[in-house]
Amino acid sequence: LFKYLIIMKKIGLNQEMDMILRGNHEEILAYVDEHPLYDEAEIALIERGDHEEIMAYVERYMLSTDAQAALIKRENHHEIMAYVNKHPLHDVVEVILINRGNHEEILAYVSQHSLFDLGKEVLYERNDPEEIQALKTKYYLDYEAEIDFINQATHESVMAYLIEKHSLSYKAALALINRGNHEEIMAFIDTNVFFSDVQAALIKRGNHKEIMTLINKYFLDTEAEMALIERGDHEEIMAYVEKNMLSIAAQAALIKRGNHEEINVMKQN
Repeated sequence: LFKYLIIMKKIGLNQEMDMILRGNHEEILAYVDEHPLYDEAEIALIERGDHEEIMAYVERYMLSTDAQAALIKRENHHEIMAYVNKHPLHDVVEVILINRGNHEEILAYVSQHSLFDLGKEVLYERNDPEEIQALKTKYYLDYEAEIDFINQATHESVMAYLIEKHSLSYKAALALINRGNHEEIMAFIDTNVFFSDVQAALIKRGNHKEIMTLINKYFLDTEAEMALIERGDHEEIMAYVEKNMLSIAAQAALIKRGNHEEINVMKQN
């Protein structure tokens, strides 16, 4: 390599292109060991297709957008892994990587880098629980994306999200209840803070176990108390009034219901 020491200073784009077109392997390795290439020369290097040269380059330098795309489209797993383990991708190239569909590459990338919004959307469309869980350990979905995710994702992905995030936006919580999966709703009750309309929606859903879990864990707002009384399940009402003072409106509704046992317990509070 000593004869290439004379080119260790940075050269211009045309000279870099000439060097790559000449194709002297040792000359290229010596140069990229010291200098990054211009964007066009990066693409030329990748299109030249020498694995050792590409590995030497991607382990050192971040590629331009077009060069990143060329690298992913070359479809060499070792080169892609070497790059994503060190460098983030531009937004359009994230989509190319995810659409390539290699689980190991995607998991490596998501575990180490933050995704752009478009990349997140494409990743969630894949519905791979492990990839989504890796994403959730980094940051949460925005408002609209969260609603879409609840409506579309697999059961495993939703469960992982609930356990990791511990709360949902108001509309996402309603979407979860409308989705109607009992295990997901139980996980939601165990880990979330409830908005008032969400409490009422859950009671109106009418699942006894979910309601008993809810009222043993949370104080209900007036709308939810009214929904509970209107539902008319004696066990549920007794469980709630034994522990909580009802709102004025709910007290009136309970008296109107006319169950003496429930009314006597209410009066004790």
